[in-house]
Formats: sequence, C-alpha cells, structure tokens
Amino acid sequence: MIRADLIRSDDENAGFLKAGPIFFVQSKSSTEDWVFEQSHELEWIKQQENPILLCVADREAGAIDVYSTWNLLCGVLNGWKGQKPANCIRLRPGKSGSEWFGVEDREDGSQDILLGKSIIRITHDEIFDEESTKRISTVIGQWISLDRENIVNRQAGLYWVVGPLSYETGKPLGGPHGGILYSNPNNLEKCHVNLGRSAGALWRVLQSLPEQSAQEPWKTGIPRLKELLRWLVQVDPNLGVFVGNLDD
Repeated sequence: MIRADLIRSDDENAGFLKAGPIFFVQSKSSTEDWVFEQSHELEWIKQQENPILLCVADREAGAIDVYSTWNLLCGVLNGWKGQKPANCIRLRPGKSGSEWFGVEDREDGSQDILLGKSIIRITHDEIFDEESTKRISTVIGQWISLDRENIVNRQAGLYWVVGPLSYETGKPLGGPHGGILYSNPNNLEKCHVNLGRSAGALWRVLQSLPEQSAQEPWKTGIPRLKELLRWLVQVDPNLGVFVGNLDD
C-alpha cells in the first residue's frame, strides 16, 4: 500500500500544481477479495484514518479500475449483525448486493464489504491528456471527500455514514445520498459528550443572537434546551463551565 496526495492544478496560478487530500492506494492484479482475518489485520483495517482506494490492473487493456472503500465503515461501526466485531472482513471489488451500503454478514461471523462497480476506469492514454486528468481528479476527489467526512465523524464519535444510493463509473458524484446512524452500547460515553457539546454550542449561539432567539422556533425551544442542558451538566459537570448559569 502506498500513501498518495491528489495533485491538482492551481486555477489562480497557471502552470503550478498544488497538493490535495491524502489517501492510500492498494493495487491488485485481479478482483479477488482483499481479506483481513488475523487479529492484527482486523485491528489495522478497522482503525483506518485515511480513505483507501483499491486499484485493480487490467494489463491487456492498459487500464486500471479504481474502487472506493467508503462503506468499510458501515461494517466496522455496526459489527457482525450489530452484535460483535466480525471475525473476518473481505473487501470485494466488483460485487454488489441488495442493500445500497453493501455489507453482508455471513453466518460464520465474517463480513463481506461489497465495493460495487469501480468509481472510475483510467486508461494509459488518459494519463497524458490534460482534460482527462482533470476529470479523473474531480471524480476521485469527490469520493475521497465523502470517505474522509465519514472517517472524521467516526473519530469524533459521530456514528453515522453517508454514501451514494447510486453512481456511474467515471462520472462525478450526484445524488441522492443515503445515510445510516449506528447505535452501539460502547458508544454511550462519546454520544452523551457530543450531545452536551452540541447543545452547549447551540445555547451560546442563541445567546449571541437575541433578536433571532425571540422568534420561532427558537423562542419555544429555548426553555427545552435549558432543561436539557441542566440534565447534561448533571451527567458531565465540566459542561457547566461553558454554558454558564442556566437559572438566569
């Protein structure tokens, strides 16, 4: 696997290139499954902090097919049937299932992550064509951004994943997108901390906007928000430092 940067042309400075988002690339010579079964392998793939693109070479055609692994998080966050971590994870390029998020739990405790069709196919000639490279950069950049947003949310304890309900190979991501919110007993601590932070931030924003706070729906919601914050401060006293006196 190699670390990569998505290099793009600088629109403001002709002839200059600028570094884009970081991602990782795994290359393969076939669409055989990429399997993680040993404990250290599973720990590694489940803790990824950067998007991974899986590239499969087509030597006869002089091309590569690029697959996004965005839905890996769907399997990791939910676990096997929502009960426990999978004992084996298989990334399966070119395979699709009945569900748009592409995760199938097997009876043996393993998971198949169905990567679907490639997000783009890149031929040898396209690499040397400026317009083609711009299109390639746009498509790959959109998929990397989608994956990174999900990864960042996960690291922040926000356990939802957003992904495309459908897409076309080689075309920019359109809509609509679907989303899944995962609940796991192990997430209790981060969930209540994030709830407190979000409620506290909303409270402070509304305090800085008195005219808007006096209008609906905020006028009706503020007393309820204060009551929620009072309870949250009981759960996490540190939150009280940021929200101040709620009895004013």
